[in-house]
Amino acid sequence: MTKTKEELAENYPDLLFCDGFDDALIGVAHRFGMEPVALYDRGKIITSLMNDGMTWEEAEEYFSFNIIGGWHGEMTPVFAELTTVKRHPWFLSQEVIAKIDDYYKETYP
Repeated sequence: MTKTKEELAENYPDLLFCDGFDDALIGVAHRFGMEPVALYDRGKIITSLMNDGMTWEEAEEYFSFNIIGGWHGEMTPVFAELTTVKRHPWFLSQEVIAKIDDYYKETYP
């Protein structure tokens, strides 16, 4: 059963969320001795940024500096890099795959 952001916020009122990335929210991460935090799919965030017009390189830089680099205390969300995306690239849209390919063609001719 998939829970919505609203349901998670109701069950875990102290969660912090990343604005604009509800589609990348995949659940809650539990850590020993710490409060649960929101869990996001890193690949979906990168894909979302690319779908908004960024190149793969720009999306990675933006994510590193503005999203994962934004510390908001102990309740800061965590970001999972899912292995299924690496093993199964057909989960990405053809447009995103083309942007990634273009980036690597320019970087590694």
